[in-house]
Amino acid sequence: ADELYWHSVLQRSARTVKAGLYLLWQYKVCWTPETSDLVHGRVAKRLVDCLRRNEGLYVKFGQAMSTMDIVLPQEYKNELRTLHDQAATFDFPEVRNVVEGELGKKIEDVFSDFEEKPIASASIAQVHRATL
Repeated sequence: ADELYWHSVLQRSARTVKAGLYLLWQYKVCWTPETSDLVHGRVAKRLVDCLRRNEGLYVKFGQAMSTMDIVLPQEYKNELRTLHDQAATFDFPEVRNVVEGELGKKIEDVFSDFEEKPIASASIAQVHRATL
């Protein structure tokens, strides 16, 4: 388990450094007043992709950044907004384990219908449509 932990830490760190270098390159080398919108758009997409792939606290950080709409360019606002309801989802077997563990019963014994595909997701939860 410790090996897996350190592997994921290194992966997240590498993705973060790579995204930071990309950001630096785009703003130091590619940015001009004429390319401003394009550069903002490219960097915002890369940043949000990094935050999403790193999951957890990184997504929370992105969600907090999205509230700074007074200082952020529109391209950042548009991309960061997706972190509120389009976060990565868990596979249904994992959802089943959590729901059944919390309820102490099988999903089929509690719900007449439980959609496997989530209708929304965020950094710490996802929403499934279900009927009692």
